Amino acid sequence: MALLYRVVFVNTADSETDLMAIKHRLSQRFRLTPTALDKLLRSREMILKNNLTGEKAATLKMAIDETGAYARIEAMPVDTTNQESVPSFMEKRRVERRTPSSRDRRVRIRNGAIQPDRRTKDRRN
Repeated sequence: MALLYRVVFVNTADSETDLMAIKHRLSQRFRLTPTALDKLLRSREMILKNNLTGEKAATLKMAIDETGAYARIEAMPVDTTNQESVPSFMEKRRVERRTPSSRDRRVRIRNGAIQPDRRTKDRRN
């Protein structure tokens, strides 16, 4: 299994002019909307990408560094448990199967729903 990395954006802009220049270059390079830029620059640190190979993480870090912003590469924590045995979601299905009698409503007789047959009555009265 290859070692995976994540890229963390670190907001280190001190003055307002640096911030505006970095914001302009980030929006040009990564085509970010103004709301996404504000969210990114409001936080002190933000994880941009997870589960990257070393080469892809270095490429993304270099692209961010070219804009004047600062990013760092961190190794992802290694999970020691067997990932095949632990599902990544909550299992909601029941293990036991439904019995055919509870599944098919036509098998069970519903006494309250039975109406007398009108065809058997004498219609001449």
